[in-house]
Amino acid sequence: MCRHFPEMKLAQGQVLLAESAPADRMYVLREGAFEVLIQGVCVVRISEPGAFLGEIAAVLGTRTSAAVIATRDSVVHVIEAASEVVRQKPELTLAIAQ
Repeated sequence: MCRHFPEMKLAQGQVLLAESAPADRMYVLREGAFEVLIQGVCVVRISEPGAFLGEIAAVLGTRTSAAVIATRDSVVHVIEAASEVVRQKPELTLAIAQ
């Protein structure tokens, strides 16, 4: 579903999303792994291909609630203007909800 979106490579330790930052894009994990941190505390680790990152803030047009940092070299698909894309592609809404 996300193969046509551009890819972005991140090195281990690189920040994908900063906490409390404005967000207009979301990401879909292709390969690799990330930690989600709130105020420096890891709340979840994500390594499943197809997982969405930053989707809530991007779709709702709010600031991010957590930082997302690559724990190994990773590749994500980048979905720019996420709220608009979700309106145009309802299948993304279902994928995010799952």
